[in-house]
Amino acid sequence: FDAEGHVTQIIESSLDITARKRAEEALKESERKYSTLVNNSPTGIYIDQGGQIVFANDRLADIYGYPRRELVGIASRELVYPKDRAFTDDIRERRLKGEQAPAEYDARGLTKDGKTVWIKRRNARIEYLGKPAIMGNVVDITERKQAEDALHASQEELRESEQKYRTLFDYDPNSIFLLELGTFYILDVNARALACYGYDKEELIGKSFFDLGADDFQDGVLATTQLLTSTLCSAYPKIRHQRKDGSHFYVDVYACRTKYSRKYGII
Repeated sequence: FDAEGHVTQIIESSLDITARKRAEEALKESERKYSTLVNNSPTGIYIDQGGQIVFANDRLADIYGYPRRELVGIASRELVYPKDRAFTDDIRERRLKGEQAPAEYDARGLTKDGKTVWIKRRNARIEYLGKPAIMGNVVDITERKQAEDALHASQEELRESEQKYRTLFDYDPNSIFLLELGTFYILDVNARALACYGYDKEELIGKSFFDLGADDFQDGVLATTQLLTSTLCSAYPKIRHQRKDGSHFYVDVYACRTKYSRKYGII
């Protein structure tokens, strides 16, 4: 300024902030990219610090039925089924201490409306805002668990059914043979047949049923090696059979097509 206070000169300085602006834009782009990845992840992602959820993505909110804003600040163990909390708390504490802990495990979760869901959990210890925390990934495996339970129940029912029919087969008062369709080799035989024919089971398995007594089977199940489409059962009265000791006796044979271990046969 001059003596009268008028501006006589202007001094201007400038600073090149291109690098800083580029860094700011890169940071914003990185945040947008990772925000997109996290919030569109098919797995639930959370950060647990001090026993509270301090970050949750959209998928985690979907799994547990909460609005995302309600998850932030909630105690993390509230999302765990009560009977599984001691289990998950122990893993969490060991993870924070740097001790050995399962990297992946299943535990039941509890939704906002009180429903139980099965969760596969993976977590790791991290530093978040300068403090130790747990970052976790969760996957809802409820449908898979239900399918496994249904399969287990089905297998148990099948086992019980097989045991029941095995008992009926073994203790039937009639001699029963299970034959391979086409060859008529004996696949299985019950206790009554062993007693009646005088053989051990190992001696009859693999033997042709016709070795016990050949006869002229004109029609029906025992007359063809083909897969029958219409005639399912046939009766053959007074067939001459032979015991292991060579003695003969007469039997009435009643033969039906059946399915055994996914294959067709004759019983």
